[in-house]
Amino acid sequence: MIKGGLLKVLAVMAEERMPEYPDAPTLKELGYASGKGLWSALYAPAKAPPEVLDAIHKATVAALKSAPVQEAFRKQMIKAVPNASIADARAWNVTEVAHWRKLTETVKVEKPE
Repeated sequence: MIKGGLLKVLAVMAEERMPEYPDAPTLKELGYASGKGLWSALYAPAKAPPEVLDAIHKATVAALKSAPVQEAFRKQMIKAVPNASIADARAWNVTEVAHWRKLTETVKVEKPE
């Protein structure tokens, strides 16, 4: 629909412009505080053994970097950015939770009971 001219991309919710839509600015470029994109993460029980977490992390990174996954993601305009390590993933998670908590408090999003 976009390529057919039926829809126009006004902005992208990502850290940087998307190669597929180089003329579409990011939300941050337009002056909005949150230019972050959507994300997904894998979580494990708190007591999971470090060697299991390391194996899952390595397999996940390998899969995300594989040609078939990259091609499938490209078609869906998904940019996979795996964390370099489990420690980096934990630090990233703390930062993301703080960001979204502040945003939801700013716009007064209430938790459902």
